[in-house]
Amino acid sequence: MPNSRYLGLLALVAVALALYFGRTDPRINVLVSPYLAKLQPSAAPAPHTPRASASNVPGAFTRKIVAIGDLHGDLPNALKVLHMAGVTDEHGDWAGAIDFLVQTGHIVDRYVYPSEIETFGSVAARQKMLSTGRIGRAWAQNYTSAGRLPLHPSLGPPNTDSAPPAPGSGAAQPQTPLSHAALSFVHGGLAPAYPQLTPYPSAINALGATLLAKLHAQMPQPPPHPPHAYPALPPGTTRAEERFVGGDGPLWYRGWAVDPEREACAKVDAELVPRRGYRVPYAGPISSLSF
Repeated sequence: MPNSRYLGLLALVAVALALYFGRTDPRINVLVSPYLAKLQPSAAPAPHTPRASASNVPGAFTRKIVAIGDLHGDLPNALKVLHMAGVTDEHGDWAGAIDFLVQTGHIVDRYVYPSEIETFGSVAARQKMLSTGRIGRAWAQNYTSAGRLPLHPSLGPPNTDSAPPAPGSGAAQPQTPLSHAALSFVHGGLAPAYPQLTPYPSAINALGATLLAKLHAQMPQPPPHPPHAYPALPPGTTRAEERFVGGDGPLWYRGWAVDPEREACAKVDAELVPRRGYRVPYAGPISSLSF
């Protein structure tokens, strides 16, 4: 076994040289550190100190909010996600373990999966629903394109507009310590240059409501997409409604997801959060608008 002995000695020499030269050349340290770690006894891990959160502080005011979107009719995943989030129990029944459930869109719209959510049936069944108004009108009454969820009852119910800035304030300072204590939900994002950002969210939701009414009023309804071509906007669509569904509109803007993180966060912190009355914005998918 002389070869093994020599190889062992060479290995010890290599480690000794690495320890010596590693003080001056960081590249050597990077190369040999994994091997040195195997030779040294592992240190005991530092004790973990859990961070205090509002949920375990006695008397703290808490709300559990779950946002979900882009399931695209995939029923097995929908059931799995709802159970993971505490919305439903192991039997698929409402669990009551959350305070708010927000959906950010694209739940049953594309028929990508054969296991499309059963409530809406096949493409033909959904098309009949749209053309007859059955279910569709009731659904439309609760439809919003953007959501603002206040985190305290004193700020009003969901989708209450943020308070307008005081004259001469430059819209930079909140009116009260709670005025920005809200969350924002949109399908795409909010471009800083989009003209309908205020009052938030009612300006955006007003456009969504009028465009939705025009879409529902089409007779006959265009065939569903897919498999058919994406239909044009309905007659009478205004320029504001066209921009609403454009690349910088709240449905399809992707700057939050595709811009460099530092740039996107700076825009949100400086131009959106202090002026729109919410603390954190949430968006849905990250794919680009392409039909």
